[in-house]
Amino acid sequence: MTMYEFKLLPEPEQYELIYLQGTFLDIQLAPPHTRFTLYALFRFYVEVGYNLETKKIVGKKEFIYGDVMDKYVPELPMRLFYGD
Repeated sequence: MTMYEFKLLPEPEQYELIYLQGTFLDIQLAPPHTRFTLYALFRFYVEVGYNLETKKIVGKKEFIYGDVMDKYVPELPMRLFYGD
């Protein structure tokens, strides 16, 4: 399934696929009340936002690469590329 086919599905089916077939990758906290959970699904990624206070999903983003992924990839020290 492509990301575009996924986005055409009704939202309940999208969440079912994320939670049943997606591979959990990481969690990022965004104070004060939001948690972002990253999943790999087929050949793309899905970030699900969750409000910890209300215990409700606040949204999701589907992507293949780009700025959304940056917060999940730790910055590498430049010495790894240029030496000490």
